[in-house]
Amino acid sequence: MATTSLADFPVTGTWKDVTVTLSNLASADAIVANVGNAMVFVVSGGSGAPTTSSGVPLAQYHDTYVNSDHIWVRTLGPDGKLAVNLL
Repeated sequence: MATTSLADFPVTGTWKDVTVTLSNLASADAIVANVGNAMVFVVSGGSGAPTTSSGVPLAQYHDTYVNSDHIWVRTLGPDGKLAVNLL
């Protein structure tokens, strides 16, 4: 069960590190959920933006567990939105 809901994170077509904006997400147990209309891709780890991985795809209203110092997200379609819940 989530203990803290963080601000929704806007997702674009460029890889963005969610932990830069939501610093309390870094290295914390969390669930990230795609609450936008576009497919979102998630990559955990790596100090730089992914260059070889397309990431874990999250369809609308799907989620995944994360715990990493860097969590990268992007979308291939229109801008999306990611809900973040600390566990």
